[in-house]
Amino acid sequence: MANDQKMADEILKNIGGSGNVKNLTHCMTRLRFVLKDESKAKDENIKNIDGVMGLRKQGGQYQVIVGNNVSQTYTELMKLGVSGGAKSNEPVEKKKLTFKQVGINILDAIIGTMSPLIPAIIGGSMIKLLAMLLNMTGVLSVDSSTYNILNTIGDAPFFFLPMLVAVSAARKFNSNVFLALAIASVMVHPVFMEIMEILLLSKMNKMVI
Repeated sequence: MANDQKMADEILKNIGGSGNVKNLTHCMTRLRFVLKDESKAKDENIKNIDGVMGLRKQGGQYQVIVGNNVSQTYTELMKLGVSGGAKSNEPVEKKKLTFKQVGINILDAIIGTMSPLIPAIIGGSMIKLLAMLLNMTGVLSVDSSTYNILNTIGDAPFFFLPMLVAVSAARKFNSNVFLALAIASVMVHPVFMEIMEILLLSKMNKMVI
């Protein structure tokens, strides 16, 4: 924990302080900063920080590679006043809207929303794989309660994916998490799913006729 605090403090100091950060997200190994002024960041100092494995600049992001400690370092940066998706009181400089900028914005939205969900998706996939292997080797049968529990646990991140995306997107765009959850929960509501199934079957029947 102490090392994570020290690394977060050093990164923030050499990146221009919390006031130079527009937005911060992270993926499996990288802290993805969107800076107000990249010229304030001291690239070589950041590369030489103990625990930092590298530095990349792409897609309008200032990416600091820290490896498996990324979530702990991200948490420490939040404690130091950096906010993911936080709005600044300073007037935002409007950039000229080009196809490249639109592409960068879309890519940033997708990465910032989906990256935090990767551990849950990988975890669910691994549990489903474990259940499948245990069934193939004859350790568990398809009808056993243990197999069904493992399969259900593995399915959960995918079944409730709309709600996971809603929370991540709400954090990314600095909107109300509970409102996003309320909207996304409609998609997994049994009645809504039944209605969609009836409509889909109806369309398929019309196509066959």
